[in-house]
Amino acid sequence: MEYKGKKGKWNNTDFYQLGYAYYLQKDYENAIQWFTKIIDGNNSVSQNAYYHLAECYLKRDRKQEALNAFRNTKEMDFDASIKKEAWLNYAKLSYEIGNPYKSKAEVIQDYLAAYPEEDNKELKDLLVNAFISAQDFEGALNYLEKNKNNKSSEVYQKIAYLYGVQLFNDGNFEKAIQKFNLSLESAPNSKYKSKSVFWKAESNYRLNNFEEAQEGFESFISESDSNQLSESKMVHYNLAYTYFKLKEYNKAGGHFRTFIDSNPSNSQLLIDSNLRLGDCFFALGNYYKAIPSYKKVIDANTTDVDYALFQVALCQGFLGELENKINSLLTFTNENLKSTLRDDAFYELGNSYVKNNENNKAISAYNKVIKNYRMSSFVPKALLKQGLVYYNTNQNTKALEKYKLVINNYPATAEAKEAIDNAKQIYVDLGRVDEYEKLIKNIDYAEISDMELDNTMFASAEQFYLSNQYKKAIEAFQKYLKRFPNGAHVLTSNFFLAESFSNTKQYNEALAHYEFVLNKEGNQYMNQSRLRVANYYLENNNWEKALPILSNIEKSATNEQNRTFAQSNLMKGNYALKNFEKAVTYAEIVLNKEKLDPKIKSDAEIIIARSAFETKDFLKAQEYFKKVENSASGNLKAEAIYYDAYFKNEEGNYKISNKVVQKLASDLSTYRYWGGKGLIVMAKNFYELEDAYQATYILESVINKFSDYQDIVDD
Repeated sequence: MEYKGKKGKWNNTDFYQLGYAYYLQKDYENAIQWFTKIIDGNNSVSQNAYYHLAECYLKRDRKQEALNAFRNTKEMDFDASIKKEAWLNYAKLSYEIGNPYKSKAEVIQDYLAAYPEEDNKELKDLLVNAFISAQDFEGALNYLEKNKNNKSSEVYQKIAYLYGVQLFNDGNFEKAIQKFNLSLESAPNSKYKSKSVFWKAESNYRLNNFEEAQEGFESFISESDSNQLSESKMVHYNLAYTYFKLKEYNKAGGHFRTFIDSNPSNSQLLIDSNLRLGDCFFALGNYYKAIPSYKKVIDANTTDVDYALFQVALCQGFLGELENKINSLLTFTNENLKSTLRDDAFYELGNSYVKNNENNKAISAYNKVIKNYRMSSFVPKALLKQGLVYYNTNQNTKALEKYKLVINNYPATAEAKEAIDNAKQIYVDLGRVDEYEKLIKNIDYAEISDMELDNTMFASAEQFYLSNQYKKAIEAFQKYLKRFPNGAHVLTSNFFLAESFSNTKQYNEALAHYEFVLNKEGNQYMNQSRLRVANYYLENNNWEKALPILSNIEKSATNEQNRTFAQSNLMKGNYALKNFEKAVTYAEIVLNKEKLDPKIKSDAEIIIARSAFETKDFLKAQEYFKKVENSASGNLKAEAIYYDAYFKNEEGNYKISNKVVQKLASDLSTYRYWGGKGLIVMAKNFYELEDAYQATYILESVINKFSDYQDIVDD
């Protein structure tokens, strides 16, 4: 090559001329080599060069690079026809492969706004599809609503339904119902009408609107095509639970039976349905029919076996089969060593021995509760029962010892009040009333002279609470506590007052009364109060105060649901406080559970992934980000895909890493933060692939387009 450039230096026009010559000869690789030397051009020559560079990239199937070149071209104003053509190609290519700078929909909308005189039906159709593929259903609805004719269209109905499902999956049930209603208002397609009816009902169920949920599920069943939809497999199960919540056990049992008959496989839902069918019969007092349902759960030998065994024992007791009940409870306590129901079982065993006049065995069973389950609410009850056994067998001294333990260790509880009454009777029988007066002298909650007024004021407040008149209940309980700050019902009053404040959404006022309950060990309201206080701190993101409460819930939980609640939030709290090793420990505990809500599973996986990354355990981080990518949606999926690109860059798989970033741009462009971080990875990839044009252009675009994310701009 003889040409040396002006004064021995090539300029952008020289690069363009040689690149264009190769372009005309269809030698696209050489054309790309010369066009990309024009890095800082800003004139008509550069605009032409970048346009032809984009065409060369397309000829070589390098679409991401073509996208950047078309974008660069359309941002120049030297040749209007080239600008328009580049913009059109940029919009179409963005739809095809995704766009890391803006969502597909935004790019297409920008083009349509720039050239409103064109009736470009193709791009308008692509725009709706872009909204759908990016799961930006809100954007799709807003676009369609600008044209009133769209509101009656099948596309509008479908998008409203999909938006409702998206909101449902995010836990925003009230807004989900609004979108399902929009879908039902147009309803030209019977399939989406039926689906909207079902998921609206399910949303109402999650909001505890059980009557509305029941109506919705019944309506779904009546739809002509509902049997052809996947939701039909679950509707009787969901409707059964709805009736169960409404305490209509006959109807609940009928739908559980329908679900069981239509799902013969040994699935977890089938086991749960048999369990709840047993509970329906139990609630109706039909113990003969309850037992076979519980036994099916026992025979499956997977989950809830201990609960089913315990319920069978209770049924045997109600049927008068006392020996069978005792044998069942003995088997239960011997074989279910880790069950949270063992304290219930020992207590019930003690009661059964009392009925069978086996007093020594009863005392021994109650001792198992007292010695092995000190945090259980059955401990004061067991002590009371022991006192009653001793009293009935004329062992008054031993009976008094038990009553004094309840009075001293469980002050202000209903059991303590009963213990005082029982002790009084013994002292009266023995003619030692002076000792009784001495006993109650230092008991601040037993102001015996005001006991009748105490009971009357409490009963008055309680009736408002039990009839859901919470405002009146608040006023009445406050009067009671002011009059009897150490009264016999002070514990229950504080709990009912806290619940009344909660039910009227006065959470700050409720907190002090829940904490009063928490300061009284071993009472029947302890677990529920812990849950309320924990939820209060969780809703206010006060992890420092929430964690100790959650730890107590974990230790004292009487059912697996509460234990899972505690452990899943201990996982989140430790992560929030950057206790990453503890966060991973709890996340792994949660993931090992047999029955696990998909949302909790997703939270556990992402916390392990993030914590492992923070502690530089990159192999574990990579493993769990991949799990998140396979199961999650929305922002979490975008984050997981970003880390897939990140790790592939670290491994030196630069081209594959770029494809992952393209996937992020194509499928999840609405999540701009991760798209911006992905672009930086892409720039690093191009730098390693020795493509200075692409790397420079991408980084400059990030600086200009992501100013709302300072950490990305700094990077």
